[in-house]
Amino acid sequence: MPKKIISYGETLWDLFNNGPRLGGAPCNLAMRIHMLGERGWLVTRLGADELGEQALASLRKAGLQSSFIQIDPFYATGTVDVKLNLNGVPDFTINPNAAYDHITAREDVKVAASTADCICFGTLAQRSDVSKESLYALLNSVPKTLKFLDLNLREGCYTHSTVKRSLEYADILKLNEDEARYLLEEFEIEANDMTDAVSSIAEIYDLTVVIITLGGSGVLVGNDKGEHVYEPGFIVEVVDTTGSGDAFSAGFITRYLNGATFAEAAHYGNALGALVATTLGGTEPVSPEDIEAFIASSPERSIDPTYAH
Repeated sequence: MPKKIISYGETLWDLFNNGPRLGGAPCNLAMRIHMLGERGWLVTRLGADELGEQALASLRKAGLQSSFIQIDPFYATGTVDVKLNLNGVPDFTINPNAAYDHITAREDVKVAASTADCICFGTLAQRSDVSKESLYALLNSVPKTLKFLDLNLREGCYTHSTVKRSLEYADILKLNEDEARYLLEEFEIEANDMTDAVSSIAEIYDLTVVIITLGGSGVLVGNDKGEHVYEPGFIVEVVDTTGSGDAFSAGFITRYLNGATFAEAAHYGNALGALVATTLGGTEPVSPEDIEAFIASSPERSIDPTYAH
């Protein structure tokens, strides 16, 4: 039976030089989950405008459940100005006061959450009190449901208290190296290196799994029991890394919920993330067959010697 995974937060348009592409980490995640054959339920809010209509049409065309997508009569659909550097790494300017800042707590979402296998959330949709409190109401309604936090810190869109409270709700945490360094410094956590950071963060916040992404060099995954796995990256021709992290999350979550070890889940997530980096934007189709064929081709790996042992 397909797993039911709720993805809460922003749906927006990434505005590239060659035109807009649908995005936002929760939106990317829900679409990827659906492409992998699971049930991705997106809880978000769009404006009653042309971009909102286009987003809703795209989500429905992709086969996503749309009954939890709210339409705001006052605030515009979210947008982000994106510039890519020569390595395909994006620089984001996130435009303020968008429709997704005004997600409301609805009873039908809480009912759906009561049968969900996992709820995924981040910090960007918590930059406003409305969406933040709606998220906490949802999480409080299902205390035993697995919760996946992609920290996803964006400049000017998070606070110490938001990060702390999010960590307290989470069971699985995903963050990049910069975000890990932020946690170590901001919350005065002692760690000699990123391997220590995984264990320390997991122990302090009672987390089942901590994932630190290492860019093209792969991911480091571990828990509070001192168990660690380093999964090297895949070497591909990068076009745009937008959405690669969300693709990793989708691959990891779906495998993990279906009984894979965190090493197996990380391997699959890495492969999906690498494939997405070869496309422009965060929602270009990649099928499970594409992923399996890619893995079977034994692509060259990018190994960080710090973690190779």
